[in-house]
Amino acid sequence: MFNSKLSVSLKWLLILSFVITALTSFAGEKADQATVAPAIKIVSNPISRILLYKNGLAYITRNFTLPGSGDYEMKSVPDPVYGTFWLQSDDRIEVLTGTRIENLSLDNKSEMRRALHQLQSGNAIIYHDYRIEDAYLGKDVMVSLNNNSGTSGGNNYFNGIVMKSPSGKLLLKTQRGYIMVSLNDIQNIKSTEITKPKEPTVSTPYMQLKVYSAKNAKTTPVKLNYLGYGITWSPSYQVDLTNPTNLRIELKAIIRNEIEDLTNVECELISGFPALKFSNKPSLLTPGISIEDYLAALDGNSVRLGRVAKRKAYASAFAYQRADKDEEFALGYSGSTPTSTPVNTKSGSGTDLYFKNIGNLTLEKDQTISKQLEFSNASYEKVVEWSIPRNDIRTYNSNASDENRSGEIWDCVKFANPFTFPLTTAPVTFVQNDRFIAEGMSDFVNPQAQTVLKVTKALSLKKSVTEYEDTSKRERITIEKSNRTKHYATCELKIKNFRSEPVKLIIKRTFNGEFIDGERNPKVKALAENMNSYNPVTRISWEIDLANLQEITLKYNYSYIN
Repeated sequence: MFNSKLSVSLKWLLILSFVITALTSFAGEKADQATVAPAIKIVSNPISRILLYKNGLAYITRNFTLPGSGDYEMKSVPDPVYGTFWLQSDDRIEVLTGTRIENLSLDNKSEMRRALHQLQSGNAIIYHDYRIEDAYLGKDVMVSLNNNSGTSGGNNYFNGIVMKSPSGKLLLKTQRGYIMVSLNDIQNIKSTEITKPKEPTVSTPYMQLKVYSAKNAKTTPVKLNYLGYGITWSPSYQVDLTNPTNLRIELKAIIRNEIEDLTNVECELISGFPALKFSNKPSLLTPGISIEDYLAALDGNSVRLGRVAKRKAYASAFAYQRADKDEEFALGYSGSTPTSTPVNTKSGSGTDLYFKNIGNLTLEKDQTISKQLEFSNASYEKVVEWSIPRNDIRTYNSNASDENRSGEIWDCVKFANPFTFPLTTAPVTFVQNDRFIAEGMSDFVNPQAQTVLKVTKALSLKKSVTEYEDTSKRERITIEKSNRTKHYATCELKIKNFRSEPVKLIIKRTFNGEFIDGERNPKVKALAENMNSYNPVTRISWEIDLANLQEITLKYNYSYIN
């Protein structure tokens, strides 16, 4: 009886122990599951709108929706300019950036190409120097080629031992002899040996978002704006002078995309000159940037990151400069004279920025598109422009060349901008009767404002400039307790028209000094004060009808202090 009760007790003890063990195990599994971080979801964040500058910079908008609270990783990693990264959402969102190390398979050629492409675009850093041809040196391999490799005999694969190969090639010793193939034609490489070459690693950037939804909403709309590089536009004009009184001007835009594939993206082109203080400075959110490199970039020093180096290249390469206009730009002269109030309907409020909407843009990465945007007609007249360099009297008493002293004479066309938006700084091609005439450049010209564009050099007009001082009129003066001399000079301009038809002549001269008087009532304009001189900067101009074989002489008097 005792033994029977004992066996029953043992039986229930075993059952109870089994139940406790099972419950404990189940609870442990639940606890383990609770400590495992959920996988971060990759979310698409396509570009929805893009505003393009001409210097490789763009204002990029990405609109996308996140599935409520949680951790997400953006499929496309933005590369923002310092201080321009802004997220807009009704929920609180934290942004985390960094880089992760990934192994690359030397067997997978497409993976290698991807890594090399990332390296070229500045989005990745290869940590091991390698060449595929060296990695497999002396190894017995099977090489599979692309179907379109065009290899003789139609073979798409070869077996052999890798020999010392030139860069970009793979030399194989096969049973039938030697064969050399281009790395671009290789689909993959497999080694029949046990040992494999060391596979490189690549550092790829990532950007993650942590969403704290206050209302536990199922979706969280997000709008991301930032300035970034990788897409730009280049304008150009064609001016047709076939009609003797009315020209036809056409605007074309070339857009180059190096960011990502764009699908139905709203696109606007910007002309103007905004302040871009930090356009070549990286954001601290840039994946892979160190504090040292970040601070060095802010100080204007070079940074190792390829993306930042590209920014500096963009900033210098897309800066238009004209040697004959540098002086006028420095003095604040725009080169065009408004005939009426400029039409700013396309500009920002109270700013001289103009936005040209060209509709939706679809353009793959690394593609370039040319778009015909606008054309219009405008009445014009042919003029001859003589621009005389700003020289002092010592230049005319030296052995300087006549061109350096007297400047150049150009046949030009003068017309008012017929568009409702400005002409921007861009090359201009001139054609007439389906013939190429010349290529020049346009400056920024407001709508309805006059501009003069150079076409060809006027070789049938001869000119000379003579300048001399009347030493008897010199005066000793005191300025800010400093003894100075005031000089009085005369400039004589002479020009003759050897053409069989009359020309409308525009003469322009800029000099340091104060205008006194001149023949034929020139227009006089004080451009700016010269901070490094006691003399103002003065610009005078004439518009004269010069008959065929006519010669004129113009004199003007001015004073200057030294």
